[in-house]
Amino acid sequence: MSYSRFPHLSSAQQIDIEDIAETIYASKPKGHGQILFIEDLCPDIIEILGTRYQIDPLFFASHLHAPFRQIDAQTPNLAILPSRTRKQNFINLHYHRAVELRGKVENENMLIRDMNVNRKVAVLVPTEGTQIALVQHACSVNRMVLLGIILVDGPIFADHTPVQYKTKPQEFSDDKELQLRRSCRVKSKLFLNGYEDFMPPEPGSLDFKDPSAFRGPPRESLLADLIYYWKRQIPEDFNAEHPTLFSLAYYPLKIIAAEWNNYLAAMSYHIKRHEYAVETIGKPVSELDKLNVDLRSLQVWRRRSLASQQKITAVKRFVALHRSCSDRTNDDESKDTDVACETPATGLLEDYDHLAAALDDLSFRLGNMLPVVTSLVQISDSRRSLAESANVSRLTSLAFIFVPLTFTTGLFSMNNENGPGGAYFWVFFAVSVPITLLVFLVARPPSRLLRWLSARVRPALRAAYPPV
Repeated sequence: MSYSRFPHLSSAQQIDIEDIAETIYASKPKGHGQILFIEDLCPDIIEILGTRYQIDPLFFASHLHAPFRQIDAQTPNLAILPSRTRKQNFINLHYHRAVELRGKVENENMLIRDMNVNRKVAVLVPTEGTQIALVQHACSVNRMVLLGIILVDGPIFADHTPVQYKTKPQEFSDDKELQLRRSCRVKSKLFLNGYEDFMPPEPGSLDFKDPSAFRGPPRESLLADLIYYWKRQIPEDFNAEHPTLFSLAYYPLKIIAAEWNNYLAAMSYHIKRHEYAVETIGKPVSELDKLNVDLRSLQVWRRRSLASQQKITAVKRFVALHRSCSDRTNDDESKDTDVACETPATGLLEDYDHLAAALDDLSFRLGNMLPVVTSLVQISDSRRSLAESANVSRLTSLAFIFVPLTFTTGLFSMNNENGPGGAYFWVFFAVSVPITLLVFLVARPPSRLLRWLSARVRPALRAAYPPV
């Protein structure tokens, strides 16, 4: 783990967990204070910071627990109401990072992040040879008088993702193979090579012959990305003496918005896969299993999209609140000039409005596809039933042959002269063949015979029972 701070926003210093208490306590009441970046939160940090600054336990609890409703417990993000979040001096942001897996992954339903905090890794259904995984991430920002705290999760590297296999307590043992299997690296790469840099390129970096000129943020670790942006440019409305919560959360909000854009790209990519499932109506009955998988995947995506809408709505509410506050300040400053100032909150709110609209559109497409796939499942299931009925019909036809033969064999087996090699063995065929033909004629009469009988019987029935 690494911890970084920005004294007076002039330099970054990396400190260890043993020195974090002395480094924070050394800050004096005078001055601009510190910004503390903490990667992969652990219990020791919670104890140190909570004891020293009496931080609201909800801040740490909301960072540790993802907003997911459970029947036995309520998560902090979903338990509190907007009236309380408006008065908080912190914000918790949960989102997903999309990675493209390389190679086969065993027990894909048992993967979690290899961190102090348990984060899920959702492996999606492969599409056209590409398998994408959604990795949970969280970032939390807390503003105090002389200290700003930003909690971030561990990195996802460009060539692999550190993961663990979920194991039950009784499965823990001293077996080395089991120990190696619980913690491993999954070969992967960032989906679409990571999020797009939201800042213009640096001056003099447009050298197409030098690939190293287009560096930008590392994109592997949120901690490294935040340090990169803070060193490059301080947010416009940042006040070193009295920093606001929005100014501290500005770069995390921008990065997370870019990550949400990648998430929507992965979502759209999988929705197209399910649109192709409509064409399976003309394929063999074996496609029923694939349609069931698609139906399950669509249901999971619908639940995931609803949770994503709640997360984006919470961020929009936070940005809109700070935008209204900054608009009042700008109105007071621009009364004489009559010039409207565009604040950073305005651009952020526009970004998240765009993300919310795109997510609503994808969710609407998901809702329209579910009935179609459900109908295809029913059609395929009916086809499978018809195929099974055809097989039963074939077995019945075979029974029409073997039942008369069995009856005739049993009848003539009482006399040795009618058996194979006997003088009257020909009698067996003379009796069994007409009986078999008679059974077939009664069980499945020819269509011509049915039409002939219908033509003969209907006039007689009409004459016997004239219409009233």
